[in-house]
Amino acid sequence: MDNQNNLRSKLAAKLRTERAKRNISQEKLAALSDVSLLTVGTIERESNSPSLETLAKIADGLGVKLCDLLNFD
Repeated sequence: MDNQNNLRSKLAAKLRTERAKRNISQEKLAALSDVSLLTVGTIERESNSPSLETLAKIADGLGVKLCDLLNFD
């Protein structure tokens, strides 16, 4: 369970960082990604473990490869 929480935390931080780099809001990212605002918010609050499909949509919305979104180094 700790590993799962750690991954959620890393994903949330990465998503916030990538949004900040582009100066876009959660609302804008949701629109660009064709996902709900609730989905973006719950990922960033570490309340949701998104599917690969959702992550791929968010990566597309950010203009990054999925593998880059999931690279936490």
